[in-house]
Amino acid sequence: MNKELEKIKLKTLIFEALGEASLQWEPKPTGVFDSTGAIKVGEKLYTEIDAMLDYVIERAVELSRQTDFKGDFYRSKYEIKSIIKGEVK
Repeated sequence: MNKELEKIKLKTLIFEALGEASLQWEPKPTGVFDSTGAIKVGEKLYTEIDAMLDYVIERAVELSRQTDFKGDFYRSKYEIKSIIKGEVK
């Protein structure tokens, strides 16, 4: 999958999740839904995730250069997951 398709899929997942979350009220709210505000939230979330993914990819490349990726694959995979969770700076 190319990078543009990955970005489209990520945005789709974010906006679908926001839409689903907005329907979890009980009782359901009445009135007009501010889609402009929801779009701003989605775009901000997408920007943050995209930046985090860029960092993780850069770090993965750096790790692959530091190891031979034969015996250290699982250590590197663990470190990448730690970066994603914000445990490693």
